[in-house]
Amino acid sequence: MNPFEDDIKGAREAIAEDGCDAVWWKDAPDDPDAEPWREGAGEPTQLPLRVALFSPRDIGFGSGPFQNAITGTEIPTSAEIAMFAGGLDFEPEITDWIVLPETGKAEVLQLDRVAPNDIAILWFAWIKR
Repeated sequence: MNPFEDDIKGAREAIAEDGCDAVWWKDAPDDPDAEPWREGAGEPTQLPLRVALFSPRDIGFGSGPFQNAITGTEIPTSAEIAMFAGGLDFEPEITDWIVLPETGKAEVLQLDRVAPNDIAILWFAWIKR
């Protein structure tokens, strides 16, 4: 049993209330035998997801002191943050995309998560539309 089930459920409910429907897009895996112009073999995996969108400043990630405290990282200040609940059937990766209803495919620039005991409760994806 997951000791954080109630936390994940609470995150899902909060995001469902004010979030928007999106699609998590995983490109098809590379085919080693494919021609160089062909990126992947088969169809991409598209997984429905509910996200809440914020600017980095909305949730305290946009301040200079915060950025300076984390040496060696680059936090894109012009990016948006898509927040979504944990307990997923897949593992988000930096090479994935988020498809938003109004603007289409958005590039994932960075991923972070709240994960006590390595159990993800919340995910933060810095995205660029």
